[in-house]
This record gives sequence, structure tokens and C-alpha cells, in this order.
Amino acid sequence: MYQQINKLTAKTDINMEKFTEVSERSWLTRIMASIKGILVGALLFLLAFPLLIWNESRSVERIKTLEEGLESVVHIEEAIVNTLINRIMGN
Repeated sequence: MYQQINKLTAKTDINMEKFTEVSERSWLTRIMASIKGILVGALLFLLAFPLLIWNESRSVERIKTLEEGLESVVHIEEAIVNTLINRIMGN
């Protein structure tokens, strides 16, 4: 169904060490390749939405967890911390 023609033509080299490969594709082959590209692009586009929703829900959960952790943090004055460090270090 898909026809691809390959032609090898010798260049000016006498030993035929150099050659050129000419490839010709029919219009049907090119159209089918374009349709495949469109379908792959559409599939990727549609798969992006569930991934985006999943990622955003994870972000919301992370924000809630961080806010909960912030609420449970106890603030200690710097002077108290320095006093405790000095006692531990023996100064």
C-alpha cells in the first residue's frame, strides 16, 4: 500500500565509493504520516488534562499540609535559644 522508492546513483568517483540515496514517497504515504502526527498530537492534548488536574490536586494537598504544620510550630524567642545553647556549651 505504501510505496517508497529508493534510488542509488553513483557520483563522479570511479571506484563508486561515494553514492547518493534519493528517496521518493508517494502523496498517500505523506498524507498518512500527517494524519498519524495529528492523532498523536490530539492524544497528547487530551492526556494533558487529567495530568494537570492530578498535579493541581497534589499542590492543594501540599499547601494544606504545610499550613497545618505551620499552625503546630511553637515560636521561641532568640534570647531563650541563645541562653540554652550557652548553658549546653558551658559558657
